[in-house]
Amino acid sequence: AEGDHFLIEGEEMRTRLMEIGCPPEKVSVQHIGVDISRLTFRERSCPPDEKVILLFCGRFTEKKGLIYALQALAAVVPSYPNIEFRIIGDGEDRPKIEQAIAEHQLEPYVRLLGAQPHQVFLDQLNEAHLFIQPSVTAADGDTEGGAPTVLIEAQACGIPVLASIHADIPEVVRDTEGGFLVPERDTEALAERLLYLLEHREEWPRIGHMGRRHAEA
Repeated sequence: AEGDHFLIEGEEMRTRLMEIGCPPEKVSVQHIGVDISRLTFRERSCPPDEKVILLFCGRFTEKKGLIYALQALAAVVPSYPNIEFRIIGDGEDRPKIEQAIAEHQLEPYVRLLGAQPHQVFLDQLNEAHLFIQPSVTAADGDTEGGAPTVLIEAQACGIPVLASIHADIPEVVRDTEGGFLVPERDTEALAERLLYLLEHREEWPRIGHMGRRHAEA
């Protein structure tokens, strides 16, 4: 009623605004961009005898979907134990996260790095092979709204990503190009795609180049 114009991240948010009464002519999509010059691209590779580093970055809250990433990891490590899941973040759901790690006996595979400044995240991106962000709609209706910027940064660095079909994430990550998208809370599909990436490392460079081009665009 009072705003002249609204800039939003993608079509999903445009639809939500119009559903609550915002006139279409007041809404424009402006995708979030990242500083490409600060994000070093390199093709990802990992010899079979070295650990694959899987990275997550986000607040420990329901909508970030970290619990589903842990469940997918638990399904994969019996076949591929040579993996390390590095988690940047903290928040109100930390007790639930720690409980899930203990229940699935994931302590040997998980490193909780806590909340960190952005530069530490960039350093971790440089080391990571894969990135995971399975966001969901929380029970109270909370969502990403748009899409996490970390997904753009990861792709800009050449990292294949695993994410969910949630909010505007499908505009940020193109399924089968910069990575893979799965339905919200579908742990089985998430584990299947993670397993695929672990078994087909020869595809990482191709996926990485496609993700970088999308981030640049």
